[in-house]
Amino acid sequence: MRNVTMENVTDVVIESLGKHEKISARQREIMESLIRHLHGFCKDVKLTHDEFLYACDYLGRAGALCSANQCAGASIQGTPNAAGSQRQLQ
Repeated sequence: MRNVTMENVTDVVIESLGKHEKISARQREIMESLIRHLHGFCKDVKLTHDEFLYACDYLGRAGALCSANQCAGASIQGTPNAAGSQRQLQ
């Protein structure tokens, strides 16, 4: 693996896409944009490692709230789900 620096980390991550499992051109397009935006955000706000881990944990918990009928986006905001109840991340 080549040396990874703050200057090249985004390109290194993008280059790794599809190396372990095949991805479609559309998946590559989506992931490349997501990676560029996420890395840009992290640099803009000078995110610390602990803050990054907290954000990853938060997003993981949000993902765990997703079901076939509803995704956590509404739950994160505290809006009612299809059954009328509210689920919030703690």
